[in-house]
Amino acid sequence: MRMQERVKKIWYYRDFIFIILGIMIAIVILRSNEIQAFIKTLGSYEYIGIFIAGMFFSSGFTIAPASSIIFISSKTLNPFLVAVIGALGAVFTDYLMLRFFKKCRNCFYEKCKECILIKFREISKHHQFNPDLNKIIYRFFQKSFDKISALIAGLIFASPLPDELGAIFCTSIKINTKRFMIIAFIFKMIGILAIALLARIL
Repeated sequence: MRMQERVKKIWYYRDFIFIILGIMIAIVILRSNEIQAFIKTLGSYEYIGIFIAGMFFSSGFTIAPASSIIFISSKTLNPFLVAVIGALGAVFTDYLMLRFFKKCRNCFYEKCKECILIKFREISKHHQFNPDLNKIIYRFFQKSFDKISALIAGLIFASPLPDELGAIFCTSIKINTKRFMIIAFIFKMIGILAIALLARIL
């Protein structure tokens, strides 16, 4: 029984364990002169490596080692080209995530929207805001919820947060695939470009 409880605890913390392992791998890559030298000797093949690193840049579990590879490669490669190629790899993974979450779609969107609107009503009741202003904000939020959700998804794509969350947001608001890929590409390119430029500065 105790063994089963331990297994359950390990399974419960598996995501956290994977993230820690990813960070540890990233530290090894950044501190190992041999690995850095190997990456730099790849020459033109480095761009293929950037594309693959971009694919892993989309997952919260592998973003740390992927970022370290992009960081090292950007010291010798064109940072803007790195951002474009890396973003293409990331978008490929994001597209696969979107396809997966579309098959497993639930009522996340409606539940999320309903919870936020209920919370807004509660805050309005407890605080004496202008009633007309409350109505304007409430109607604006109802009409703009999809756009706000798309923006949140974009920020998730650009940040170190797992892209799985962004894919869930995009799936929940029933965003079309073309728009999803454009949003993911732009924000991923910004995130990777920031890493590439940082590599040039440091």
